[in-house]
Amino acid sequence: MIALGGWNGGDPYPTLAEFQDMVAKGQIGYYIAGGGMGGGGFGGQGGNSEVASWVQANFQAQTVGNSTVYKLTK
Repeated sequence: MIALGGWNGGDPYPTLAEFQDMVAKGQIGYYIAGGGMGGGGFGGQGGNSEVASWVQANFQAQTVGNSTVYKLTK
């Protein structure tokens, strides 16, 4: 598991195109919406909102515990 922006949110976020390419190559299988480690989040809070919007528009959300999770394969 990696957080977009790294564990503390200080790393550069991938662009939407880079994220889509990683998903297409099978390098990313799941997306966890919302905040997370060190405030960097997984795209929802503090992350790339374009990535979050694309994931929400193209994949079905599932609730796992208290988290919203998207499986990035069809």
